Amino acid sequence: MMARWHRWRRTAVLMVALALGLTLAGGVEAQRPQRELRMAYIADVLSLDPAHFSVDDHVAMNIFSNLVRYKTHALAVEADLARKWEVSSDGKVYTFWLRQDVEWHKGYGKFTARDVKYSFDRIKDPATKSRYSSVLDIVARTDVVDDYTVRITLKEPYPDFPAAILAWRPGWVVNQRAVQELGERFGKTPVGTGAYEVVSWRPRAEMVFK
Repeated sequence: MMARWHRWRRTAVLMVALALGLTLAGGVEAQRPQRELRMAYIADVLSLDPAHFSVDDHVAMNIFSNLVRYKTHALAVEADLARKWEVSSDGKVYTFWLRQDVEWHKGYGKFTARDVKYSFDRIKDPATKSRYSSVLDIVARTDVVDDYTVRITLKEPYPDFPAAILAWRPGWVVNQRAVQELGERFGKTPVGTGAYEVVSWRPRAEMVFK
């Protein structure tokens, strides 16, 4: 059992290395061939829909973005889709000012505050049957202030909200049109704003990112 756990940890670390390694590879001079990283994965990916995945978050982290993300080698957070934020004096209202230069994969347009509201409302909606609905019970509502400002109101103060929820699995932001158009296929052909886009997926055989 312990050996299997260590193998799983090494695999997870390699998946994180996928993002780091390919990002660095992007800096090579134009005349050289594009680099590829091929690696084995311990099991088939079941779903890359942030409302439903369980153990596949170390794959999804290459595809989706959060309002905030963990700093390297730390549990503190830094800006991601949000460029800055502030918390009300009572600790219940978080206002986020968003980046205006973010594009969705596969031609789905620009990221806006409406995507953030939809993502949180979708997970909280009982019809979605998300495994993370209870995690977002603390969220009273999410409001769009304007295209690039969103306000999240909590039911009670929770100082760890950015690190414990926003930077974790339920905090990944999805595109409403993509979710509605693709339906159940969204988990296999996800649309995100992260560093990598899913090109193809053959179950139990191969996933290709670019």
